[in-house]
Amino acid sequence: MSNQPSDEQRTLFSTSRRRFLGAAALTGAVATVGAFEARSQEGTQTDEIHPVYGFPAASGDVSPPVDPDHEVTLDIRPVEGRERPEFLFDPVGLAVEAGDVVRFTNALGAHTVTAYHPELERTLRVPNGANPYSSPLLATGSYWLYRFDQPGIYDMYCIPHEEFGMVGRVMVGEPPATGTPEETATGTETTTAARTGTATETGTETTPSPTGTPTTGTETGTPEGTPTEPPSNGEFDLPQFPPTEAAMRVFDDPLLAPENIVEQGSVAWSDLSNETRGLPTTEEPTEQTFTVDLSGENQVPPVDTEAVGEGVLTLSGTSLDYEIGVSDIEDVTQAHIHEGAADENGPVLYTLVEYTGNVDGSGEGQPRSIIGDNVLVIEGTVEDVDPTLFETPETLYVNVHTVDNPSGEIRGQLMDEEATPTETPSGETPTTETETGTPSGETETATGTGTATGTETTETS
Repeated sequence: MSNQPSDEQRTLFSTSRRRFLGAAALTGAVATVGAFEARSQEGTQTDEIHPVYGFPAASGDVSPPVDPDHEVTLDIRPVEGRERPEFLFDPVGLAVEAGDVVRFTNALGAHTVTAYHPELERTLRVPNGANPYSSPLLATGSYWLYRFDQPGIYDMYCIPHEEFGMVGRVMVGEPPATGTPEETATGTETTTAARTGTATETGTETTPSPTGTPTTGTETGTPEGTPTEPPSNGEFDLPQFPPTEAAMRVFDDPLLAPENIVEQGSVAWSDLSNETRGLPTTEEPTEQTFTVDLSGENQVPPVDTEAVGEGVLTLSGTSLDYEIGVSDIEDVTQAHIHEGAADENGPVLYTLVEYTGNVDGSGEGQPRSIIGDNVLVIEGTVEDVDPTLFETPETLYVNVHTVDNPSGEIRGQLMDEEATPTETPSGETPTTETETGTPSGETETATGTGTATGTETTETS
């Protein structure tokens, strides 16, 4: 049996298609449902899948005329934190073989499965010669079958929800050698009458570019982006509208490239990027930088020492990178970030380095000392920090402990990077980097208590 509809069927479709789009799109779809129901009641075309109308079923209880080879779900899914849900085909990309039958099952809402075709007032995004297929308006729980006989790429959309990006792509057979989303048009548009053997009109035809954006191929030099000359229905010329912006965003997703669909077999809606789906993109954590100047005078009570230090700490999300250089200090045991204002001592929040098991030098490990112009650099990353604590950096301080001063020999409050750092007691700032910004000298690594990995770099002048 031929897959081409009869003249009578073509006439029926030509008459009803004008109700399908524009302001009365939904009304037209509902009218089509009535036509399907009437035909079903008459017992006509219920034993096969029509090449234009497919096979609609009001519910899952209706037995299909053939077992489908694949299934696509039409759905509406909520989006956390947003009032408008997602409207989708899932999978949104599907690879099939010529002759395969696809079942489109409506899980929720009212949807259609409609071809991008000039006879439906849309730019051509199906293979040349393919029928202007469309389901009726499908209610929740209903399904629609369609057989894809001709190789090529079939782009389709839901009439009520295309503006929200509810589109899908079926790849029949192998992708085109040119890599374009649809087969390249020949520049000749064949009208409905021509396919029924009565007339042929030559004009322009729109074909998508490799990125999925429709471009115009023409023998008459029609400018790119200009609506093509559609076939006349004897009354007026129908316009040809391209996909909506949201629809093109979906078609342009790299995962829907024909070769990828064939390679993967199918592409789930959830696999697409947030940008493609119109969801808020995950923003990179905002970095916040703090500086710290350490001295014995900052201790509570003050400690008489020649030791000084300075450092930079960078908070990104819940990760804290730090690099702290200290000099003229003997027997360093541990270093921490404490909670407390400048005039008070507070508890340890995060460990930066542990050279010994305890702050007094006891336990496993050996203290570290640095004298003269050398610098001991303590650096590493603390994970899983509470970023809210750093909203008030003045309530946090870095404390370096030694054998002689287990409560802390030098300390300094965290400051925003923009704040002017205080001068160290010696009036000089220890140098912790070379001219190229890369620490020099021998490097040793010490692992902390599990909250951070600290690295010490001994720099020489």
